[in-house]
Amino acid sequence: GRPAMSGTEMLAHTRRTIDALNGKGPEAAALQEPLVTVVAELDCFDVGLREDIPAAHPGLVEHLVAELCDRDGVASVHRYGPAALVVDVEGWDELRVKMWCTLWLQRHLPR
Repeated sequence: GRPAMSGTEMLAHTRRTIDALNGKGPEAAALQEPLVTVVAELDCFDVGLREDIPAAHPGLVEHLVAELCDRDGVASVHRYGPAALVVDVEGWDELRVKMWCTLWLQRHLPR
């Protein structure tokens, strides 16, 4: 089995566990909301970016829009709020839009 913990190690482990259960600490921080949410509408997709992205990286969203406009099948991309886009794309489904935007952000967001 596992070697026994000292009293100090057990206390630290217990505090980390309690913090995680209360939504604090590094374990809770890792469980953040997704970078992108996509909702399929009748003839387009509503794309929502995580709220902190445009606030922390204002030029990044414009860069994303420009690159998305260059993709095959994309007829238009309109930004109607700091973290909100409407994407008109032929031949893509909701999952493809979400994956493209998520992967693009993962590659371009500073770590």
